[in-house]
Amino acid sequence: MLKSSLHTSILFLFISTLSFAQQNNLQKADSCFREKDNLHATELYKKILKKNEYTSEHPRIFYNIGYCYQQENNYNEALNWFDKAIKSNYNDPKVYLHYGEMKMDLALYSEAISSFEMYNELSSDELKSNKLINSCKFAIKTLKEKPLHSCVNEKNINSSFSEYGLALINDKLIFASTRIDENENRLDTYTGQGFSDFYESNLKNNQWSTPSKIKGEINTKYNEGSVFIEKNMNAYYMQCNGENGKKDLCNILKVQFDTKRNTWTKPEILNINSKGFSVGHPTLSKDSKTLYFVSDMPGGKGGKDIWKTTLIDNYWADPINISELNTDGNEMFPFLSGDTVLFFSSDGIIGMGGLDLFKSRILTGDKFETPQNLKTPFNSSADDFSIVFSDTDKGMFCSNREGGLGDDDIYSFKIIPVIISVSGNITDKSNNKAIHNVTITIKGSDGSSITTETDSKGNYKVETLKPNVNYTISLSKEGYFGDARNLNIENEKFSKEFSKANGSDFDFSLIKMTKKEIEIPNIYYDFDSAILKEDSKKELDKLAIILEETPSVSIIINSHTDEQGNEDYNLKLSEKRAQAVVDYLISRGISFNRLAAKGFGESMPLVRNASNEKGHQKNRRTTFKASNL
Repeated sequence: MLKSSLHTSILFLFISTLSFAQQNNLQKADSCFREKDNLHATELYKKILKKNEYTSEHPRIFYNIGYCYQQENNYNEALNWFDKAIKSNYNDPKVYLHYGEMKMDLALYSEAISSFEMYNELSSDELKSNKLINSCKFAIKTLKEKPLHSCVNEKNINSSFSEYGLALINDKLIFASTRIDENENRLDTYTGQGFSDFYESNLKNNQWSTPSKIKGEINTKYNEGSVFIEKNMNAYYMQCNGENGKKDLCNILKVQFDTKRNTWTKPEILNINSKGFSVGHPTLSKDSKTLYFVSDMPGGKGGKDIWKTTLIDNYWADPINISELNTDGNEMFPFLSGDTVLFFSSDGIIGMGGLDLFKSRILTGDKFETPQNLKTPFNSSADDFSIVFSDTDKGMFCSNREGGLGDDDIYSFKIIPVIISVSGNITDKSNNKAIHNVTITIKGSDGSSITTETDSKGNYKVETLKPNVNYTISLSKEGYFGDARNLNIENEKFSKEFSKANGSDFDFSLIKMTKKEIEIPNIYYDFDSAILKEDSKKELDKLAIILEETPSVSIIINSHTDEQGNEDYNLKLSEKRAQAVVDYLISRGISFNRLAAKGFGESMPLVRNASNEKGHQKNRRTTFKASNL
């Protein structure tokens, strides 16, 4: 929904002079209401309520006051007065529509859906309310997603009034503000704020300076709006009401900055302006020959649309409606980024409420991709608009969301750094004690290499891993067999730690080199066979990695049987089984020069004269030990 705050209503900002002669109090209030003089309408209506006049009209008065507050973006007051209208049985179904809009503006999405559904029950016009219901559902889903960016209210720039319409030139920010000039102290009765002028602020030591009003003829006594500034300091901007404040429409003007006088020169009006409609919110291509702007001119889809015109022989050609982006709602505040992506705000596309920020890539033949909602933190339940970039992943935008300093506030944004880390703990496999000073080498498929060591508790952590890189984590420690594990990182958009606590086990248990046999667990064969079972190969794969990471060590594979059966037969079977393990390790790339096989048959049982299967199972084992210690 579109809330007619200064940033949205300025395209149609004009106040007619009212003659209150021979009108009673209610007629005066209604006249102000019709003429969109919200400030005076609210005051007059409240006087009527205080005097308890026209009691039969109170439900309508409640509704009208709520609507005035809605236009001023005072959500809580609007909600309060719409609630009074409903409780007093106001009979226009629109009260539920606006009541739901205020709920939505306050991010009370579930309650807003109930209000819109009530409106559907009482009204035959469900098109708008159903779109709002879908937007509420979209917002509820979107709020569960992690944002990719962070945003901060720029309190040094903002005031209790409205700041909007941004342009960034190097370390200078130019924007429009309705803050009241102490020398003029004039109030715009439509917005309840001052008239809009341009201000500037400079970035010094990562802080924006206190804004100062721009000098020169670019500012008038009336409303100046959004601005686009080229590198050569040509400025295209929107001006409403004209220099004398008597014009009803808004125009786009062009002005040049005079560097010698340090001021803006006299503006000139563009030929696309008209006496029959408003134009505003300009943004230009890099070559200054394509202008995107907003207008309510005939031929649009409804509300305010985005249009495009090209410069031919110093004359702007007939505008073309960007029909692929426009809706029956309002599309506003276009910003052209790199001549390839158009950012804009819309309340006609499913979003989170109010104006949402969208982007659309410009394809060949002036076609546009389906607009993508920028989601949080750019979009909120309120109006979000006027985005500009200072770099690829940082910039500024405007919003009248809850928690700001005033009506429309300026927010800066930047991408949240994606920190990808891996951590683990290294222990001795024989006693589970921590091993310190283990060398850990992490090599990436991008050619990178990181080396670290475990601390006194056997812990390690590396926080400089990259998305879309395959890593090998290798361990080495004198007196221990090495080990390694692969870590493949996909296109992670959020910070992530690969650790056992997070479901990715990168703890290691290292095997100490001794003259004793080290059992290889889970080595199985079919009965009376030397053929390895598939499950056994998984364990031998681990042993192959250990040998790869300990290239200076040779080993001997020992195979043992139980005491059942013929002794000579068991000896030959164990020799075949030991050789089967060696052959498999060779197939995994381990040099045969580092391997030897030995079968012991039943000559070295762990459980002598075993009388049950448990004892026999302990005796059937495959082991290895270093042969060159």
